[in-house]
Amino acid sequence: MKTLCSFILFISCALSLSAQTDTSYDLNVGEFSELRVSDGINVDYTSDPDKAGRAFFNCPAQQASSFMFTNKGGRLTIQLSPEIIGARNLPTITVHSKHLTKVENTSDSTVRVLSLNGLPKLEARLEGNGHLIVRGIDATEVKGTLRLGHGTLILTGKCKEAKLNLTGTGVIQADELVAEEATVNAKGTGSVGVNAVSALGVYGMGSTSVYYIGSPEIKNRSVGLKLMPLSK
Repeated sequence: MKTLCSFILFISCALSLSAQTDTSYDLNVGEFSELRVSDGINVDYTSDPDKAGRAFFNCPAQQASSFMFTNKGGRLTIQLSPEIIGARNLPTITVHSKHLTKVENTSDSTVRVLSLNGLPKLEARLEGNGHLIVRGIDATEVKGTLRLGHGTLILTGKCKEAKLNLTGTGVIQADELVAEEATVNAKGTGSVGVNAVSALGVYGMGSTSVYYIGSPEIKNRSVGLKLMPLSK
């Protein structure tokens, strides 16, 4: 009897371990140019024509169906099914497309854009307390928005015009985004770093700190915002 109980326990443990073993998933989510992430999922994006329209991640088999991918007209939304929202130790999902014009993170997770193909316009939007990191920008116009939280939006690369909008207590780090012209519109108590070569416009109200690199011509139409030079 003791031997039988030990054998049953061994089988149960083996099945439990098997159920928790990660499986690799490669999903066809369809080509997209806009990406929206919610529910605390960490996501990495790269522009890769060879893998365009695909998503990759590793997780236990019983968890895989909890990740929801919805593609409507080239806008890919990644979210969780309700029963798993708030769970810990979720995998990072990697997605690819030919190009990206808009990326949005509406949760407390980290979304990273690791490579981009040059396009005329790019919009990056963060809501909440998470992180949105966009690297390798090469565009004519870039719009970066952070609202409703104390998250961090990081933008690097180059563009002709940068439009930075901050509402709340968060941080926009765009001092490594070299822009010919830039505007900052802020309401709240956060901070913005900006790199404008020729012209910088500052608007809004509150106590936001605006740190700028270089010697641009500054048009300050703000109330209460603090402008401070930032050495390279």
